[in-house]
Order: sequence, then structure tokens, then C-alpha cells
Amino acid sequence: SLLMLRSWVARMRLASFDLSSPSPSLHAQYQDLFDVSTQRLRDVQRDLILQVEAGLRGDKSGLLMLPTFVDILPTGDEQGDYYAIDLGGTNLRVLHTRLGPGKGEGEEQDIREWPIPKECFNTDSGKLLEFVADCVEEMLVEHPPASGALPVLGFCFSFGFNQTALNNGVLVRWTKGFYGKGLIGEDIVGALQCVFRARGRAVEIPAILNDTVATLIALRYAEPATQLGIILGTGTNAAYQERIDRIKTLDPGFKGRSEHMVVNTEWGDFFAASLPVCEEDDWVDAASVNPGRGRLEKLVSGLYMGEIVRRALARLGQHAGLFGRAAALPAALLTPGSLGSAAVAAMDEDKSADLAAAGAALATLGVARPTRRQRRVARALARLAALRSARLSAAALCALLRHLGWDERSRVVAAMDGSVFCRYAGYRAMMRDTLERLLGREAAAALELREARDGSVRGAAYLAAAASRYDHAPRA
Repeated sequence: SLLMLRSWVARMRLASFDLSSPSPSLHAQYQDLFDVSTQRLRDVQRDLILQVEAGLRGDKSGLLMLPTFVDILPTGDEQGDYYAIDLGGTNLRVLHTRLGPGKGEGEEQDIREWPIPKECFNTDSGKLLEFVADCVEEMLVEHPPASGALPVLGFCFSFGFNQTALNNGVLVRWTKGFYGKGLIGEDIVGALQCVFRARGRAVEIPAILNDTVATLIALRYAEPATQLGIILGTGTNAAYQERIDRIKTLDPGFKGRSEHMVVNTEWGDFFAASLPVCEEDDWVDAASVNPGRGRLEKLVSGLYMGEIVRRALARLGQHAGLFGRAAALPAALLTPGSLGSAAVAAMDEDKSADLAAAGAALATLGVARPTRRQRRVARALARLAALRSARLSAAALCALLRHLGWDERSRVVAAMDGSVFCRYAGYRAMMRDTLERLLGREAAAALELREARDGSVRGAAYLAAAASRYDHAPRA
């Protein structure tokens, strides 16, 4: 097949990778795999658009294209006290905000963070939602709602769940270190409300959403031109506003509160023959917890970027003598997960004469007294891995804009979050350069990538405010 042929060609190119020459030759030999050409990026765009459209129709697709039932968005006119929960990792965050008085303004905001106790990771213990309720109660004591008012909470829940309404999410599986069968198959919103009711506390939870959707909404509150939310961090995902009449997976009788709904693409699962895949990527995929899935995520996200560079360095040590005798390679260099994405960013952005960041990364991998040549090679590989990631991220973003029929003369904003985008300035520059290649300088200037700080927890509060306001508005 075409996919197998391309994979074979990529592997043969990597196998003939000659490191006896200096770093510039390295770039020349490897750039067709990692310094992705504009034409190949356009092929990626085309394939992603085809899968977006297939997913919306409910046809076979690598993209889930999940309806979120977010069919109303904040206008910036919401006012009053609102709260939000952000549960999706090793820490729990709870927010209180007082919105108003002006459009898109907030008078007050407080975000508290608690480490989740170890016993809560065993979901069969029944302690997780009790802990969540404890933390919310603490915030309510510190920032009580107006007299007689019911606390209104948004719930950012970044685990796999199926949604049938804006305030309903049935848990499919636990990830991120949580284990057990607790709450699987249950509506998370209803389960949390039961915990509060058992304490004699009534709360309104009008919305549940994931971190990608929340990122979009967090910026949309004050910036109406926001059309997309994108996460580029440990993982990657995108959400955007779609016309409801194009989402064929909704029940035929569904009546939206507007003409649009936010769709959660789960674009990390995208795979097509156009993606530039090499042998290191195949090894990373095979060793992952989800082999065969999440291919774009494994080419783009911070969780895998360092591992791709480590495996490339190890292979060059084994087959090209980069570190001397192959039999004497350090154990750390051969240990999966021993190089993180922060080290990749540091190597790429290091401007020191002795390439100190590359030396430090190689030392972490057990290479004693790294030579200048070894440092140059490590830095070059770091730049190439980051460059491929940035180019593919930009191409995927352009694909969504093309699908939406974006008028390139009109300003559009993408809300961005995640450590790779927010903490890696060189990555942002590479994305911007790629956008100009794909869109042209004038159109790219109309596309703003703006960081949405604390997007997951703020977006949850803003959506709760919009949904509650709509639900309680008088009807004609």
C-alpha cells in the first residue's frame, strides 16, 4: 500500500543517515522527514479536512468529532458570582469569579489548587468526589454567593466521557493515573450533585466540558472573534464552532439554542499516509499505552517529543558510532522516557557558544563529557523534532479554518493553551512561519494565536454563567 511504501522509504532514509559530517549535512539529509515541505503540509491539510467531514457525517474517520452540546457561548454581558472545578490531572483547581460590571470584565477572581490525595486515584474508594466537594465547600466559605443565591458551578472534566446534554457526561474510562471502575458508566454531574445533596448543599452545575473546549470559551468571553481552542502540551486537541446542521451524529430531532455548537475534534487520533513518519515514531507508538492510536499526538505533543529525540540519538549511537562503541552506550540513553520535552526546548533555544543545554541533556542521558560534535547533533535533532511538531500543528489549524470556509480578510482568533505552546517561544515562531507559508503573509496576519491563561478553569466558569443565564431567562 501507499502507506507501507512511504514508511519503508522513510526508514531507508533514516538508515542511511550519515553523521560523519557536521551538523549542516545532517539537516540536508534529514529535512525531508522532519523539516516538512509545504506540499506535504498541504497534503496533511487535505487529509485532515476529509476526516473532519467524514466524522461529522458519522462515517468512518480517524477523528471522533464529538458534539459537546455547547450551543451557547458567553457574550461578555454575564454578571454575578460563578464557580468552576478543573479536574484532570494530579491537582484539583477551584475558581471563584465575579463577572461584570462592564462587557467582558471581571471584578474579582480567585483560583485555589490542591494536590489530589493518593487514595483518591483509586476510584473504587469513593473518595474522589468527596474530596472535590470538600474543596468547593472551602471556596464557598471564602467567597459565598449573594444572599439566597444558588452556587453556579462549571465542571471542566478532562477524562473520556460521552455527552448527551450540556449538563450530562457519562464517564467512559479513567486515565492519567486514576484507576478502578468507580463512576464508570455514571453521569459525573449527577454523581457530584448527589455528594453535595448528601451534605445538605444545593448547587447548580449547568455545564460539563473538557479542557480544550474550556480554552476556547475562556478567551471568547472577552474576545468575540475566538473561533477555535487548541491544546499543545503534554497532549494535543482542538475544538471549534460548527454549524449544527452539519453535525449529522446528533439526534434528528435535536433543537439547538443557537445555530452553532462547539465540536471536540480529538484530532490527536488523526492518521493518514501524508504524515511524515519514521522508525522512531513506530517505536514510540509500539511502546505507548495506546499503540495504533493517537498518531498525530505522538508526532506533535510534549509527552513524546523528547522520546523521539532520545531514540534517534540512541539509534545513531548504535549504528553511526556517535558515542563511540555501540556496546558501551550508557544505560540512561537506552532508557525510555529519560529525555523530556523541556530539554528539547532548552537545546533548541540555547544560543551559548558551548551549547550548554545540549551538553546538559546528553549528561542526563549518561554521556560523559559530551564532545562539541555530539552537542551539535543533539541540538539539531531537537530542532528538527520541534520543527516537525510546529509545522504539523500549524497545518492542522489551517485545515480547520479551510473547513470552516474562513474569509482570510477577516480577523480570527485561536485560543491556545498547553506547555509546548505557552513556554516555548521558538515553537511559537516556527508555527507562525508555517502559517505564513500555508496561508500567505497577509492572511496569516489576520489569524491571531492568543494564549488563554488558566483556560480550563476560567472557561468552565464562563460557560456556566452563559448557560445559567440562558436557562433562567424569561421566555416570550
